Amino acid sequence: MSFAQESEYRNVSQDLSDIEDKTSDDSTSLNQSDKNCKTYLSFQNQVQLQY
Repeated sequence: MSFAQESEYRNVSQDLSDIEDKTSDDSTSLNQSDKNCKTYLSFQNQVQLQY
């Protein structure tokens, strides 16, 4: 895994923890959380494909 990908991976993980901390029922934050989860999952899949 390249350095650039590692730092991107960390950033996405950080975003996910931030969202988990804000347990707001606001629909915009729920949508944002959903988008970040999808981004995180697709990023994880890309990382796995390289091995």
